[in-house]
Amino acid sequence: LIHRTTTLAEELVFGLSNLQVSNPNLKSLQVQHRCPLPIQIEAMNLESFAYKGNYDQCKIRFVACQALRSLSLSETVFAEQWLRDQISRLPQLKNLKARSWGIPEKLYH
Repeated sequence: LIHRTTTLAEELVFGLSNLQVSNPNLKSLQVQHRCPLPIQIEAMNLESFAYKGNYDQCKIRFVACQALRSLSLSETVFAEQWLRDQISRLPQLKNLKARSWGIPEKLYH
């Protein structure tokens, strides 16, 4: 059961090969883990998403997340093109905090 505001910590996702979150009522989601894990998020009312990895490649796919206004990515690795692609699919995005390993922090408002 995933509530309107949810934190998925390492204990919850340990041992999974992928993570799929689908909930039209979800407003906020935080994911933390220490292993590379493909994540697919389908949450049409999601407004805030925070991801903290373990300096592995970011494998997140947003599906039907047009309400997303705040995105935070830390302790992960991603290509700038991947980030641009995500931004182009998130029309309501107002706040972006993206820190990729080896790349200086970028803030977009």
